[in-house]
Amino acid sequence: EKSRGQLICSMNFPAPYLKVSEIAILLDSDKAKSHPFIQWFEDFFQMPSNCFNKEMLERFVRINTQEYFMSVVPAGTNKLEILKKSLKDACRSFCFSLETASIALSGVAAETMTQMIWEMSKLTVKGKPIDPSKEKAIFGKEFDSPFLSQGRRLQILNGCELVSNDQFRRLDYIRQSRNDVVH
Repeated sequence: EKSRGQLICSMNFPAPYLKVSEIAILLDSDKAKSHPFIQWFEDFFQMPSNCFNKEMLERFVRINTQEYFMSVVPAGTNKLEILKKSLKDACRSFCFSLETASIALSGVAAETMTQMIWEMSKLTVKGKPIDPSKEKAIFGKEFDSPFLSQGRRLQILNGCELVSNDQFRRLDYIRQSRNDVVH
């Protein structure tokens, strides 16, 4: 991980890693009480553990594996809170089989992450930071303007080498999936 001079928070979203073998524990009301993250799961699902079912927990395990860690860098705005909330809501929607809502909320998270990557990049032109007026001169719009498409933002990040080709491909897949569902 490269910090780029800022605080990096690593998080496995939406929650602590849950193993398939732990599902039975969470479904057993007596054993669930002793699970170290039972309160977190009750808060996440917004229901007591005795209302959990196997299907929703299996769906949760599918989207919350150890391989999907992500790093985000707070940029001094409320974007981190927007990112966390949209990811949590997307994951909760998926666990309740609300795929359309999950995809739409994943799109919000990806757009927010794209804006955060740009903000933390601190790119310069001739040694001067690219401020909103320069963004408008270069891109025709400010980077976080609702009138600059997510596809164009991703092209800018990729062209400036702020994301890898794999990250670009994944973010673009989210963008396309969201557009297919929402439009």
